[in-house]
Amino acid sequence: WDEWLYPEFVKAAKQMKLPGYGHAANAETKRFVSDTGELSLDYDRGLLTVNTPKTKSAVGYLSDAGRLDLDGLTVECETDFATITANSLDGKSIGQSHRILLTSVARAENTAQAFWPAPPNPKSWSPFTTWQIPAWGRRPVIAEPVRADVTLAVPGTAKAYALDATGKRQSELAVTYVNGILTMDPATARSIWCEIVVE
Repeated sequence: WDEWLYPEFVKAAKQMKLPGYGHAANAETKRFVSDTGELSLDYDRGLLTVNTPKTKSAVGYLSDAGRLDLDGLTVECETDFATITANSLDGKSIGQSHRILLTSVARAENTAQAFWPAPPNPKSWSPFTTWQIPAWGRRPVIAEPVRADVTLAVPGTAKAYALDATGKRQSELAVTYVNGILTMDPATARSIWCEIVVE
C-alpha cells in the first residue's frame, strides 16, 4: 500500500478537488467511498458495501464486520466470507418494494473439485500464488450456507420463498415480521436465492 504512494495520491487528489476524494478517501484506513457515497471499499477490513435505493449489498469478511446497516437492509453474519445482496424486482426502492431478490453466497465449488496448492488459511491468499485446479469435479455444486440475521424493510406483511436455479419457488421460509421489518436467516433456504414478497 505504501509502495504505491497511495497516501500522496489521496493528498494530491484532495488538493485538486477530484470527485470522490473530498471526505471519501482516507489513506490511513485504506478506504474508498464513491462520490455519491453509495459504494464503499475498505481494503483494511476486506469489505465492500453497496447502498443504492434499489440494491443493497455487503461483500467480504462479514463475520469480522459486525452489524452492517445499509438503509433498509441490515446484516449480522456468522459466515466468515460471504456476499449478501438485496435487489428490488419491481423498480421500487428497498422499503417500498413488493418483490425483492435476496442472494446469499459463500464458498461454492463442484463436488470433488480440487485446488493446488490448498490455502492453509483463506485470509493468507496472495495474488502472487500460482493456483491450479487438478480436478474440475462434477455436479452438483456444493455451496456453503450463509448463516446470518438479515433484516429488510418492507411495506407490509411479507413472505419469503427459496428459489431454485431457474427462479422457481420452492419451500416457504420461516421469517418474522414486526412493524415493517422482515427478519430471516438465509441459511434456512438451502439455496443461494430467496424471493421476498409483500402481500
